[in-house]
Order: sequence, then C-alpha cells, then structure tokens
Amino acid sequence: MARIPYATAEQYEELMQYIRLLPEEAAPTNSLRMLAHAPIIGGSVLRLIYSILAEANVDFSLRELAILRVTHLCQARHAWIQHTAIARTLGVSDAQIAALESEETPAGLFSDREHAVIAFTDEVLNGPRVSDRTFATVQKELSWCEMVELLLTIGYFRMIGSLLTNLDLYPACAPELLELAASAID
Repeated sequence: MARIPYATAEQYEELMQYIRLLPEEAAPTNSLRMLAHAPIIGGSVLRLIYSILAEANVDFSLRELAILRVTHLCQARHAWIQHTAIARTLGVSDAQIAALESEETPAGLFSDREHAVIAFTDEVLNGPRVSDRTFATVQKELSWCEMVELLLTIGYFRMIGSLLTNLDLYPACAPELLELAASAID
C-alpha cells in the first residue's frame, strides 16, 4: 500500500491534459496516479522517460543494463521488475540480469563496452564524480552524446527509484512501457 493516497481522478485528468493525452490513452498505473499529485512536474518527468526510452542515441540494451543497475542499487523493485522485462525484449540475457541483481559482473558474461557502462553507473551512484580511469574507459566506448544520455538516464532512474521506493509503489509491469521499448527497436 502506498504511503500517501493516490491522486484524484481530476488530478490524473490534469496530468493527462498536460502531457496531451486523454485519460483513456494511458493506463492509469500507480506511478502515473502518484505523479498526478504534481501534474506539471509529473508531465515533464513522463516526457523525459519517453525520450530516454524511445529517442536516445545510446544503445538500448546498454541503457537497460544501466537502468537495472540503478534500480537494483536504489532498491526500486517496481522499476526493476518493469525493466527486466524490457531488457529481455532487447536481448539482455537472464544470466546478465541475475549477475546485475547479485552485483557481480563476470568477465565472460559482459562485453568490454557493457563492463564500462556498468562500472560508470556504479561510480556515478557511489560518489559525486567518477574516477578518471573509469571516465576514460567509458569515453573509449561511447560518444559524448551517449555519455550525456547515460548520465541523464542514471540520474532519472535514481530520482524515480526514490519516488517509487519512498512512496511504496509496487504495481505490476506496465504494458505500455514494454510496447514503447518494442517500438523503439523497430
């Protein structure tokens, strides 16, 4: 049960208007019903997640590895569950998912590029600044655009993970996120 009540139907409708959707065009997930308490910022949050999931230049499977690492370390179980499903549709293996959940990154399981992204994600979460060594390693693997997108993705999921965890939001996987991820691949 959520720690505060969900927004009213009127607040939810206001959120949908702000993001230019009719209420029937978006499944009223618990996350959306909570974001509706703050429709202007909530709408901006929803536009950002759309950009991260569908419009980013960073490889989507790399993005999902970072998202899984963030959601696991932030104990955002709801987001973890949603993104394990998305990651699988993008080709992330069950063994990789299990390794991220156990906080391991065996050499044979992840490519050099994947290791660089995971190490970068870990250091972003664990301190105010990544080491020069990790920065140089990820810079060899990603473009500057991809690096900025990766940092924004890590920050977004840290933020949303905090919202989900602190408000005790644990709904089932939102099908629209899976559809969004699938459409981004096509």
